[in-house]
Amino acid sequence: MICDFRLRPPMGDFLQTSQYDLRRNAVVTRKFGMYQAESTAKLSMALFLEEMERSGITLGVMPGRYSEVFGNVSCSSMREIMAAYPGRFAGFAGVDPLDAPEAFRIIEYEVLKGPFAGINVEPLTAHKTPLFADDRRIYPIYERAQECNIPIMLMTGGIPDVPIDYTHPRHVENVALDFPRLTIVTPHGCWPYARELARVCLLRENVYLSPDIYSMGLPGYQEYIQAATTFLQDRFLYGSAHPTMPMEGCAAFFRSLNIQEDILHKLFWENAQRVLTQKGR
Repeated sequence: MICDFRLRPPMGDFLQTSQYDLRRNAVVTRKFGMYQAESTAKLSMALFLEEMERSGITLGVMPGRYSEVFGNVSCSSMREIMAAYPGRFAGFAGVDPLDAPEAFRIIEYEVLKGPFAGINVEPLTAHKTPLFADDRRIYPIYERAQECNIPIMLMTGGIPDVPIDYTHPRHVENVALDFPRLTIVTPHGCWPYARELARVCLLRENVYLSPDIYSMGLPGYQEYIQAATTFLQDRFLYGSAHPTMPMEGCAAFFRSLNIQEDILHKLFWENAQRVLTQKGR
C-alpha cells in the first residue's frame, strides 16, 4: 500500500504543463536514469491507473500549480479528476505566492470547505523572476495556512533555471522558524542540498522531507535514504513525480533498497496519512 505524494495524471490542466511536453519528458526521464511511462507516451488515463495498480499505489497526491514557467493547474481541473476517480487522488491547491487575497480565497473555499488537503507554493517558478521561500511578501499566506492548520507544499529544489542559492534549505528553515505550527512538505527535497535539508528537518519538527525523484539514484540520494531510515523515518514522504519519472520504476527502485518493512510502511503510507488528514484536526 503506497501513497505517492507527487504525481500528475494525464488529464485536465496537467496536459498543458511542460511536464507533459512528450519530447522534453523523454529527454529528462532518460537523463534521470529511467524510462518514459507508457501512460505518458500515450497520454492515457487508463494506462496511468493500470500503472498505479501494478506499483501498489492506492492514493496519489496531485500538486496544483500557479507557474509562469511550467504552466498552471487549476483547482477546478483537479476537482474534476478527484470527482471522476473518488478515493484515488488527493490534491494540494496551487496558489500565487504574490496574491495573498486569492490565496486566502482558495484556502477558504477549496481547502477548508472543499476537497483539497492543503496548498502548494512554488516561489522559484511561480513568476519569471524567482522568489526565495522566505520572501516576506509570501508571509501572509504562510500565516493564514498556519492559522487554519493546513499543510503546505513548498517547492524550492530540483533543477529549475534559477541561481542555486534559491534552492538552499536555509530559506525553508527561516519559514519553519517563523511559523513553527505550519506543516511544511519539501517537494524535490531542496536538491542538491540533501544533507543540509536533513539537518533542517531534524531540528525543525514541522518540516517533512519529500525528495521524490531525487531519492531515486541521483547524486546525493543516499543521504535522503539514510535520513529516511533513521531519524526522519516519521517525516519522510515517498513520491515519484510522475510523469517526469515512471511510477512503476520508482516504486521498484525504492523496494530494491531493502528498507526494513515497518519503516517502509511509514515512508510509503503512514507519514502521508498524517499530513493528509491534518485539515480539521
